[in-house]
Amino acid sequence: MRKFAGFTLIELMVAVVIIGILMTIAVPTYIRSMERAKCSQAMHDLETLRTAAITYYSQNQTFVGMTIATLTPFIGTTIEDNDDWHYTVTITDSAHFSFLATRQRGPQAAAGKTQLYLNQDDNFNPSPNGSSYPYLTPTVW
Repeated sequence: MRKFAGFTLIELMVAVVIIGILMTIAVPTYIRSMERAKCSQAMHDLETLRTAAITYYSQNQTFVGMTIATLTPFIGTTIEDNDDWHYTVTITDSAHFSFLATRQRGPQAAAGKTQLYLNQDDNFNPSPNGSSYPYLTPTVW
């Protein structure tokens, strides 16, 4: 009698089930970690813009006329819109501003949770329309 080498159908099915279970755990965790990394990058960009805005104010004694393009010389690099984030600045008056980063794509953008605000006082504020990015606070991480 000859003995066949190989796997049985049951062994292959068990292996596929185990791989499926591992994937259901790994993929959502990977997606969350990517979103946290993108949020951290946007928060860093907003902090960099805020620092440049303070430097701009010290030279001009006003925030009026400040744009992201005018802040580029103070940063040393460019912070541009990309596939992930769109950056805007709002000047409230000569002494107040806020930066807004809007998520362009990804699961949070699809859910309508897309915005990060940073003001001149270094406060990350929730969005007034309820569309704040959920990874803003470490408790969501």
